[in-house]
Amino acid sequence: MQWPEDPAGFFNAMDVLMRMERWEEAGRVFELLPECALKLKFYEERKQQLQARDLSAGENVKINEFYGQPDLGGMLIEASNYN
Repeated sequence: MQWPEDPAGFFNAMDVLMRMERWEEAGRVFELLPECALKLKFYEERKQQLQARDLSAGENVKINEFYGQPDLGGMLIEASNYN
């Protein structure tokens, strides 16, 4: 996947901005996420973190089925949204 369809850069930018407590700017980056990001567990985690303005929010996001490898640290694609 290549920019701008690769969501990694968006998630990285949001992480940095949220750690700097620049929530409005992180929210604007979130709104620019490509459609493919909606399939990722990261999407739901970041959505909850932005709504709560709290980095610990979203840690309990549960996804039941995945495509991918179990050792990817949670950055897996939800099977039900993959089609």
